[in-house]
Amino acid sequence: MLPAGAVLWGTGFAALAVALAPDGLPLAVVALVAATGSLALLGLAGAPLPGAREWAGLALLAFTAWLLNAVFRAGPRATLWGHAMPWSQAGAIAGKDTAVRLVALVLVFRALTRAITPREALALTGRLPAGPKGSSLGVLLLVALRLAPSFENEARRLQWQRALRGDWPGPQSPRAEREKRLRVGVRDLAQITLPLFLLTLTRAEELAWALPARYYGLARRTPPAPRPWKSRDWLVVGLGVSLAAASAWSRWGT
Repeated sequence: MLPAGAVLWGTGFAALAVALAPDGLPLAVVALVAATGSLALLGLAGAPLPGAREWAGLALLAFTAWLLNAVFRAGPRATLWGHAMPWSQAGAIAGKDTAVRLVALVLVFRALTRAITPREALALTGRLPAGPKGSSLGVLLLVALRLAPSFENEARRLQWQRALRGDWPGPQSPRAEREKRLRVGVRDLAQITLPLFLLTLTRAEELAWALPARYYGLARRTPPAPRPWKSRDWLVVGLGVSLAAASAWSRWGT
């Protein structure tokens, strides 16, 4: 388990490096290092790595980003084997860079939200300054850090409920068929999105009632015990800072 501060600083500098990296080969190198570091961070934190469906979703996201830039960017049309393509040369290059940058940022954000445990998120918010502003910022930070994993868990739970209430295959059916029913597919998003949105509003209302009922923010809380950073925690932050410095140098130092 990594401290929340180390994860925040490390992923923050990695995201800054991806944003600052100039297009072309520097961006590809920085994005590869940031993505690999994000996967390694998940392994250090004991969080699950992206599955096959998540990689497929990232590939679809990258292709969509490339296609939008390639088709709608003005310029001379690209040619392939002597035939004119319906996209421009400049758009294809810009789309490639946009796709690489977008996928790297998504992987960094995924590492940020899943490498921080709820306990570490609570400890981090407990170190914020006391007072109404500090309490509000702490709640906002805690909800933001747990938003993406909560959405994923709730969407999976809604899909399981839909599958179990439908025509469930019997015990003689292969296991792969039952596992397929429990997955969240593209066709299921339309039926899951609205219940998920309503459930989010319900949870927000419950949180709004629960906080004042527990006198949250009316008195100073006991700060959590400080947890000393280990060498690997400093290594995570150092790698993020080094990557951001390399991106800044490649943009402005050459």
